[in-house]
Amino acid sequence: MANDERQRAFSWAQDWFMNTPSETVSYSDGTRRRSIPSEANIGPTENGNQHSSGISSALPVPPTGGSMEMGVRDHSINSATPLDPANGVLKAPDVEVGEPIIVVRRSEVDRDLRGIHIFMITISGTLGVGLYLRSGEILRLAGPLATPLAFLIIGILATVVMQCIAEMICIWPITNALVKFPAVFVDEELGVVIGWAYWFSYSISFACLLTSVATEATFWPMSNPEAVKGCIFFFLIPLVLWAFNCFPVKWYGLSEIIGGIAKISFILILIVILMPIAISFPKDSGATQIPNQNWQGSPFTKIDKEVGSNWFVTFCTALSVATYAFVGIEIPAIAALEAKASLPQNIEGKGPANPALKFSSIWLPVIVGTVYVVASIIVCIFVPWDHPQLPRYSWLANTNSTTSDSSGGGSFTSVSAFVLLADGSTLAGLASAVTFFLVFTAISAANTNIYIASRTIYGLYQGRPWFSKFYGPGKTTKKIPIRAICLTCCFFPICFITYVPGEAATEAIDVLAEAGSACCVFVWLCECYAFIRLYRSIHRHKDEIEYEILMETSYASCLKPIRRYHDAVEYPYKSIGQPKTAWLAIFGCVWILIISNSAAMWKGFQLQPFLSGFLPLFVIAFAWVVLKLKNGTSFKQTNLKSWHVFRDIIKDLHTLRGQDIP
Repeated sequence: MANDERQRAFSWAQDWFMNTPSETVSYSDGTRRRSIPSEANIGPTENGNQHSSGISSALPVPPTGGSMEMGVRDHSINSATPLDPANGVLKAPDVEVGEPIIVVRRSEVDRDLRGIHIFMITISGTLGVGLYLRSGEILRLAGPLATPLAFLIIGILATVVMQCIAEMICIWPITNALVKFPAVFVDEELGVVIGWAYWFSYSISFACLLTSVATEATFWPMSNPEAVKGCIFFFLIPLVLWAFNCFPVKWYGLSEIIGGIAKISFILILIVILMPIAISFPKDSGATQIPNQNWQGSPFTKIDKEVGSNWFVTFCTALSVATYAFVGIEIPAIAALEAKASLPQNIEGKGPANPALKFSSIWLPVIVGTVYVVASIIVCIFVPWDHPQLPRYSWLANTNSTTSDSSGGGSFTSVSAFVLLADGSTLAGLASAVTFFLVFTAISAANTNIYIASRTIYGLYQGRPWFSKFYGPGKTTKKIPIRAICLTCCFFPICFITYVPGEAATEAIDVLAEAGSACCVFVWLCECYAFIRLYRSIHRHKDEIEYEILMETSYASCLKPIRRYHDAVEYPYKSIGQPKTAWLAIFGCVWILIISNSAAMWKGFQLQPFLSGFLPLFVIAFAWVVLKLKNGTSFKQTNLKSWHVFRDIIKDLHTLRGQDIP
């Protein structure tokens, strides 16, 4: 009988709970939440008054055509008296105060990526062709001193940016974190715009990498290079990469492990072997001629005077060029979509952050920056800064030149200082080997770009009813976001622009590549600003946080992991020097977006630098304003000064984190 009464009490409470009038509030993740007052009346007592239960709940209502994203019910029903119809007393049985009941929607994608996969995906996305192509361009632009210095400065910038991102994703390793954090801590529409900008950055980079592959492959003799370029590099390779991304994610992760190991091995071989080989460079002259030529006289006079009139101007431009090589360092925040979930105890904030996610976020920028600096030093010592075959800006006169393969392989247009260094050595076949690895690196990076861009757009519109009804990128087929993959590959026809005679085609490709880089730097900027707002809010509301934890309210478990001001073991990672580190990162991003991207126009207005550096920012601002007007929202940031707003945001993120627990 007692069990029957207990069951009846639960049934009645559930029926009342689901039918109580409530207020519906829309959230940035596409869900709607029903909020029930904390002091709710659940039944008559002996004196005819209403019994206050203290029920507090937040239950998401699935949008039309979508599925439930998350939900938390926090029951605070306490009674020592069972159901007693004879006395007219209606009380629910005891439920522990503050115990969260997580309503988890089954994942629509397979979560098969382990820590090694995330690490190698980041390696593959970052160690692309940026080092091999941009090092020569910087050397020709601003001389031997600027090349390692530019990589060093941008490496420091990438490191401090990832310090901010690492703190947030170590607390909340959630789906599409790069979009979610600015959306909840800064502005919802800004989060949507960031998602599209980040998708564009990787989607357009996919097409640009294919053109780089085709350009590098011209090193090898071909009877009909234009036909080979179109059939193999612009059609067959994109088709294979698209098909490969449609396989289960565990096979994609395996390919990234293989590709990542190959890339790491190649760059180490390049650094270790090319140094002694370079001593004899070039093979038709003295071994010490080139180093003396590069470092003879002041390094501040070795600049491309068509770009800037002094070293400072060209160096500012070089910083913008070097940024391209570090795009991808933030990939761990995207790969969490299909990463294996953290340990279950982490939902309570009692466990450490995912070690692989933490390591990739914190140390990869340092590792990549160190590799870039060392490799660029080798290039600047032994490759002449004014070598006629080094790449230049496409809008400058005589940007490309042709040379012949010293091994008798015909003519090619070189775009890599490493190929020039290898081709000038006495070791036969070295240039072909370096070219092969460059082609492999570019193809591997293109494969990673498809993955990152497709998961970004999939996570952005997952569960949004107005988009899902068109069966867009928020839809999966056999747990693979194939529609998002197809949308990501939509830019690959741009490769065929290279068949247009003249420099216009090359300029168009360069504009798109640099525009993608500018979009990524803008995303970095927004992530750092979101962290600063989180940092300030945590310290502003620390008294309220401690009170909620002390009273063991329903918010206690989600507030414990954010006590940055406290030496609590629950806080997964605390970076050094915050918030000064975050402000330094913001300063660096603004410098790149405004100063460095405009430096090439200080001598005179140039259309290409303007389109590549500033048009993306104008488009982002325009899209943000349009979204604001469309949604009818004010041009104000999220009110994090309100404790209740901030507390609800933290609980939403905590619930999304709990959704990742299998």
